[in-house]
Amino acid sequence: MKNSRRLVENYLYHFCIFADNVIAASVVVNSTVSNVDHPKQLVFHIVTNGLSYNAMQKRRRVLLQLLDTDSRAYDFGDQETNSEPKVRNTKYLSSLNHLRFYIPEIYPQLEKIVFLDDDVVVQKDLTSLFSLDLHGNVNGSVETCSPLLQISESLSDSESV
Repeated sequence: MKNSRRLVENYLYHFCIFADNVIAASVVVNSTVSNVDHPKQLVFHIVTNGLSYNAMQKRRRVLLQLLDTDSRAYDFGDQETNSEPKVRNTKYLSSLNHLRFYIPEIYPQLEKIVFLDDDVVVQKDLTSLFSLDLHGNVNGSVETCSPLLQISESLSDSESV
């Protein structure tokens, strides 16, 4: 499948996920596919590191049977650093976290590709994002949803947070 034309066909809906967690990537893919009418029009590009690549390869066959999609995985091994982290969440130190800025260079043949973080659960059809006019901007983003706000909106007046 590495040479599949689907990986570069611009009439399809391309999604890019940078993940070092097999389960997280599976949730993103499954929730995206579950919310569209034509899942065969989706193509997922999963970028991962060497450790996760092996685990994903083992689960790839199962994922492909479930989703019937094409995929391609890239290995951008973790960068070793001798300095101590100066941030609380070491996720932000991962090279995968910074590679999203190079999506146009990684996928130069694609006119549009939607980046999905590996910690999201898609709840609506995202294909309408491909028809948005970005007014000359190279990327667009959505506001981050506040979990507390979502919880409070789900509760009735008699319940408290």
